[in-house]
Amino acid sequence: MNHLNHNQNQVPRTLSLVSTVILGFFTAITFASPSFADDVKKNITLDGKQTQLSVDLESQESHPIYERRLVPAVCEREELKGYREECTTEQRESCTISEEQVCRTEYTYRCRTIYRQRCNDPRFPGHCVEVPVRICDEYPETVCNLEPVQSCTTYPETVCKQVPEYQTIEYACEKWQDVKIGDVVDFEVASNVSINVTTLALTGASAPKEVLELIPTILNRNKNGIDAKLNGSTGQYIVQINKVKEVSQVTGPKTKQVDVQFEVRLVQVDLLKTYAPTKVLELSSEQGLLTTVVKTSGDPEKFLSLFDFELHVTRFETVNSAVMVFSGRVPDNAVQVLQATPGQLALSVDLKTIGRNLHLGAEHKVLLKLVPKSKGIVNRPLMPSKLESEVMQNLVIK
Repeated sequence: MNHLNHNQNQVPRTLSLVSTVILGFFTAITFASPSFADDVKKNITLDGKQTQLSVDLESQESHPIYERRLVPAVCEREELKGYREECTTEQRESCTISEEQVCRTEYTYRCRTIYRQRCNDPRFPGHCVEVPVRICDEYPETVCNLEPVQSCTTYPETVCKQVPEYQTIEYACEKWQDVKIGDVVDFEVASNVSINVTTLALTGASAPKEVLELIPTILNRNKNGIDAKLNGSTGQYIVQINKVKEVSQVTGPKTKQVDVQFEVRLVQVDLLKTYAPTKVLELSSEQGLLTTVVKTSGDPEKFLSLFDFELHVTRFETVNSAVMVFSGRVPDNAVQVLQATPGQLALSVDLKTIGRNLHLGAEHKVLLKLVPKSKGIVNRPLMPSKLESEVMQNLVIK
């Protein structure tokens, strides 16, 4: 084993399956990708009381070492079991040749000479002379001969042959296999995780009990990180996790430091139901602003913190063609509350924030949708079907 440790120190660590060091004739050491042990994961329960958490994780980044060894195994071989008869039906052809009398019509020519008077010979005016003329006639004649004729017929024939059959035999053997013999620690990793928590719920609502799991990760050779996922939920809150900062650095030959910051939102489903817009009224446009009235209840600022504005604007070029000007989420800073009255909010969207393709004075088709904020959602609790509202109309942008 001293010989093994000596060789381990000679092999550089990498992130992928790398080099092989030959030991003698039959043994090899292989170094696999680095990893963390499962026990370094940390669970945190968010109960709605915390607004900011700081968590320290101490972990070891290591990689396993494998040795190539012969181990007992079960092998297989194919042996001849016997033969079986396999028959198929094939179509055969049988032909015979016989003589048949074949008759055809042939034509012959027969000629004769006759004399005719010619009276217009200028050499003998007033006289007629006898001139010979040869006339031939065509006569049909039937000629018959004996000729060979082939006739063929098909018939089925069963053809059988002996086909070998094999069986699989298992037997004890040995096979080469990579066997893990230990782990080598590459780095001691110290991680600090800062978590800002925002809880949005109705007064008197049940407290959340959402379990957040922090997991150390390896991004590349010199960079580490922390991932967060939901490991338990009451089903009454939507959980949104967004990583806003991740800094990793090597602080020494065997040490690393990781600093990560998360923004976590816990949104009660019943709160969304309470603030869900029931209707979006007619749109209007003036001085580069798109205005509308939304039927809802509650605090305007909380409403804007719960719902996103999605805008889809199409400009008509001709009767049969249109150009998509904008399609997507409207930035939060582009939406303002103009007036809040019981049961409804008058809102405006600054159209200058969605692009420069709007043509003032031109007609556009505008679709405005109000949808729950979804960035970073990691769970899908049972949601009411009606949480969105929209309005679509043709509008001249002013």
